[in-house]
Amino acid sequence: MTSSSGDSKRTLMCRSVWLRRQRAKTKRHKLRVSLATAKGPTHQQGGVSEDSQNTVPVIELDKFPEDVLHHIYSLVPLRDAARAACVSRMFLRSWRRFPNLTFNWEAFGLNLDEGPLYERAQKFANGIHRILENHSGTGVKTLNLQVRPCGDVITANHLDFWLRAAVKSGIIELALDLPRIQRCFFDCTISLEKLEVSQGPPMKISIGSPSQLKNMTMNGQCYSGMFQYALTQLQSITSNLQTLTLLSSAEAFNIPVSPDKFLHLRNLKIYCGGMENFDFFSLASFLKACPTLESFFLSVGPHFDVRRDSIIHECSRADSSHRRRTAEFHRSNLKKVTITGFCSAKSLIELTWQILESSSSLQSLVLDTTGGYDNTGICDYMEKKAVMEALRGVEAIKKYIKGKVPSSVNLKVLEPCGRCHIPKLRKLGPG
Repeated sequence: MTSSSGDSKRTLMCRSVWLRRQRAKTKRHKLRVSLATAKGPTHQQGGVSEDSQNTVPVIELDKFPEDVLHHIYSLVPLRDAARAACVSRMFLRSWRRFPNLTFNWEAFGLNLDEGPLYERAQKFANGIHRILENHSGTGVKTLNLQVRPCGDVITANHLDFWLRAAVKSGIIELALDLPRIQRCFFDCTISLEKLEVSQGPPMKISIGSPSQLKNMTMNGQCYSGMFQYALTQLQSITSNLQTLTLLSSAEAFNIPVSPDKFLHLRNLKIYCGGMENFDFFSLASFLKACPTLESFFLSVGPHFDVRRDSIIHECSRADSSHRRRTAEFHRSNLKKVTITGFCSAKSLIELTWQILESSSSLQSLVLDTTGGYDNTGICDYMEKKAVMEALRGVEAIKKYIKGKVPSSVNLKVLEPCGRCHIPKLRKLGPG
């Protein structure tokens, strides 16, 4: 019994020593990354050793220059980068200057459908706060802040702290998806190349070096006034803007007498979200305000009914002598115009006439009356009335636009699909 007990103690001591050695070995080589191969064991000259059958090549990360490791670390998703920082001091140093910060529900592994919304939003906000408290604030290239679902938790004070912590010199892209809070002023004292804002009522924006801002997106689909705001308030921060994207679903639009100029804007995209009674001709103010514009994209939005302002329903003859015109202007750089969701609204026909008459350099005009296609190439779903309005749009193009298109312009008209959309009209019948 004594001998057996002694053997057990010696066994435990040996095992303890072995564990300590393994921990020390793991600590020395904690930055090694195994590269598994599918070729099987490594063959060596003179035969295959037993060790070579059980080992794979490794890379010792601690032997790389720190700037190289920092670059590799910057390519890792946010959650994985945070986990790596918990087990490595070297990665912790990189974490404190992690360049691409994307804060959304997915990045934190949160499910919008699990648990009380307030508790999940509070957990989300606390997570963002902890990360930015531990971040040095230097090295951030992109900040994507998607906190719209947290309206009952996120305050202006939260946003002030987060933006001041992450928006520093060297940042290139800033994307904000904000809840509806009483925040009407956004002050950014550093240079930005790209800014995306999805928010409530348009806020006042101040940027320290507006000449660096090249790309801007403003999404006001849930609120009104984004187009009006862009024409009257953006010029002060967009002196060198080249691409502008605007989204709105409600506009009480009044054409400015003298809209601000976007002297360097080359690409303009405008999305109208279901504004059935919107005066599309008012968008000619944007064309007038952009003397160097090269590409213009307009999404008229989905059609839920037949247009009341349809040019097809007019009793009088609708031609160029019976329509509105803006003050004369000429665009010598505009080459491509695309209008999706094209319909028979008279104001849209007038806008198209204005484009054709004022753009001597136009090369391509695409008028798409459909709802587009999904990722598989299948036609997007269209309600019966939407198909009917699309067909009126085709009729209006043939009657009022086609004859005015110069031979130098490539006109492309996309009609409702004869296989997906037209049979629906026959199947459902009138009404």
